[in-house]
Amino acid sequence: MKTENLDDHVAEFSKYRPALVHRTEGWMEELRQWLRPLCPLAIVEGRVKEVASFAEKILRKAKYMDPLREITDLAGARVVTPLSSEADRVVVLLRSRYKVDESHSIDMGRQLRRGEFGYRSHHLVVVLDPGEALKAGLPESWLPLRVEVQVRTILQHAWAVLGHDRLYKPGFRVPDPWHREAARIAAVLETADREFEEVVEGVEAYQGEFGIHLNLDAIGKELVLLDMVQRHASMDAGVAERRARLALSLGDWAAAAQIVAKFGGPLSAGLWCCLGRARRGLSGRGGGEGGDGTAEFRKAAAMDSCRAEAKLQLARNLEAGGANESESLYLEVLEREPEEPRALVGWMRHRLRSGRGGDPESWAMLARAAIRRCEAWMEVGMHSVEALRLRAFLLLIGPIGTQNEALVAVLEAIQACRISMELGELGEAFADLEPLEALRPGVEVARRCVTLAVLAKFPEGTARTDVMAWVESAKGADRSVPLQGPVWILAGGCASGSEDDVAACAPAVEDILRRFRGTVVSGGTVQGVAGWAGKAAVAGVGKCTSVGYLPEGLQPSESSTPDSRYTELRRRGPGTEFSLHQPLHAWADILLSGIRPRETVVLGINGGVIAAFEYRLAAVLGARVGVIANSGRAATDLDSPAERIRFPGILRIPRDPLTLRMFVLGETGRLDLDPKDLERLAQEVHEVYRKSVPAQVDLSHRDWKDLPADLQESNRDQVRQSLGVLRVAGFEVRSAKGPPRVREFSTEEIESLAEAEHARWVLERLAAGWEWAPVKDVAQKRSPHLAPWSGLGDDVKEWDRRAVRSLASHLAKVGLEVIRMGTEH
Repeated sequence: MKTENLDDHVAEFSKYRPALVHRTEGWMEELRQWLRPLCPLAIVEGRVKEVASFAEKILRKAKYMDPLREITDLAGARVVTPLSSEADRVVVLLRSRYKVDESHSIDMGRQLRRGEFGYRSHHLVVVLDPGEALKAGLPESWLPLRVEVQVRTILQHAWAVLGHDRLYKPGFRVPDPWHREAARIAAVLETADREFEEVVEGVEAYQGEFGIHLNLDAIGKELVLLDMVQRHASMDAGVAERRARLALSLGDWAAAAQIVAKFGGPLSAGLWCCLGRARRGLSGRGGGEGGDGTAEFRKAAAMDSCRAEAKLQLARNLEAGGANESESLYLEVLEREPEEPRALVGWMRHRLRSGRGGDPESWAMLARAAIRRCEAWMEVGMHSVEALRLRAFLLLIGPIGTQNEALVAVLEAIQACRISMELGELGEAFADLEPLEALRPGVEVARRCVTLAVLAKFPEGTARTDVMAWVESAKGADRSVPLQGPVWILAGGCASGSEDDVAACAPAVEDILRRFRGTVVSGGTVQGVAGWAGKAAVAGVGKCTSVGYLPEGLQPSESSTPDSRYTELRRRGPGTEFSLHQPLHAWADILLSGIRPRETVVLGINGGVIAAFEYRLAAVLGARVGVIANSGRAATDLDSPAERIRFPGILRIPRDPLTLRMFVLGETGRLDLDPKDLERLAQEVHEVYRKSVPAQVDLSHRDWKDLPADLQESNRDQVRQSLGVLRVAGFEVRSAKGPPRVREFSTEEIESLAEAEHARWVLERLAAGWEWAPVKDVAQKRSPHLAPWSGLGDDVKEWDRRAVRSLASHLAKVGLEVIRMGTEH
């Protein structure tokens, strides 16, 4: 370009620059109004190139013949967003709303080569309406009028101001050491962008799950508050969405739909998602005139194609209807978020159903990041049931070495399910894994665990037929007869090397076996814990029966010898070695016999992988499960703080004979009292305790009305289980035909009853999460009294003596009298 032409172009630019400023300001205001609902925290700025900058660019580039038409950034806009996902969303919507000159637009991040770090920003050249440009006074020779829009995050904006402008634009070559240092900073900013987004997205999702951090009362108050705010901000979609999500967290589909319907402004993608969820909920409850939510999710996804929630919800609806479109939706989410577990599992299920499963080993690599996302959700209690289900699914397809971990995750997922629909979704997910059973033996076990859980928790459904189908396929199943309750599962160590730990528990357990009346279920071999059941069957003929479960092909050996002393041996499960199939079949027989899990007690001593699975399975199904603390191997491993949190239903019981006896025998009878009588006696029991203990500043010594709810329930439990205490000490309770006779206990009887009452209290405290500590702390659930009777001081023993002295008089008030077993009729 000749220098004399430069003067002409600069003069023309200077002449029309005010008109360009005016047109740009008008367009910028339009852009701000349009982007505000989408990204309310975005910074939207505009500028028109200065005359000096215009002249310098012409001279430095030395390529423009008609700069007023060729230079695409005479006017520019900048949209700075907090998060990279918001920047992506702005780009998508700019492309949908305006004509974009793709030949001059560029994504700076995609220009970086492998291993490079630097400036990351979207540069879109938007073509403005020519009619509006002419109205603003710009000459026709300038058309088409283009504006360069830069879209980037706050951190990338910092890089642009401090790095890009200093490194890219100077008229000299910046030395390499500074380039390397700048690249290092760029890498830090890119990582910070990604990590900050993960935190923010997690917090926002957590906020949306109001049930996690708000109780019902708090949710109600929040709804009232937001309703008042909405009256003064009727067009604020954010407030309306928060209200709708609160209603959804309560399962109030109709209220959520009504909140969206009453909103006076244009619906945001988030509100369309809320409406879709509400309509799906209504359609599942017979109120689906408005559809199942699919149309609403489609609108949300179309309005905001970067929004994963809309696509995931839409895919879920379509998948339930058998539509293949859901697979492509899952893939779209995965392209943006490869670690999104809901999308990954949805895509994998599609592949399995269509016979395109692929190599499980390669899937395992995809699953690792998704599992970490699930565990991050679980850590804060978010998506709790879904996160556990997804993690279990992903672990089941992992490497062979993770099968035990996978099945623990399966049991955790089952434990979290509270309604039949959740268990149904879990079963459906595992059913899709059936093609992998030959490679992944844990898949069959997982499916059977879910079926047993459905039968245990919802026996009125079809699960009974499902369980019978796989039970009857086992050898000898047609010869089995129903078990008789109550049932005691005696589980644990039978392997060599565990003899000493097992033998230390033998005297206490054999004493309980002599007293037990019901069915004892165990491993069916002479060795280890299982041998005690066979011995008891011979010693107590007619008092209890014993049923042993063995592998179908087990052959006698030094380590596994079938015990002929058992009342019955049932060969269940394939192979010649013990496996997880034996406890599964035992539970199938228990449930098919009509015995409820609560009528089954599991006592564990020592044990390996199979025993650990058996303890967890029983706890998940709802049985009363206890392992003898410090009895070695699995029993000791399950005593860790992490295991206490994961499976709180497993009690760690001290090796105290009476506590063990109370655990197995004490629950064979619970008083079934009228609620008013129960409440009355519980308050009287509490008053007896308060009088027996010196006045202290302690939560447990408060008046009944001020007593914490868990401690009130503890007193009720003491009344309910008083029958078990009496039975363990040799007494029974009957309804009085006339005025109840109040039994006067002897000194020896009081001591026996007090010891049983203390054992009951220890078990009740352990079940409530209490732990031994040298100093009592009610708030932290710690007590020095969680010890055997022999380890208590006489002042502490006196609390229990006073409690049982008044036991007969308390029961007399509700028409019951105490008698000694076998001597009074």
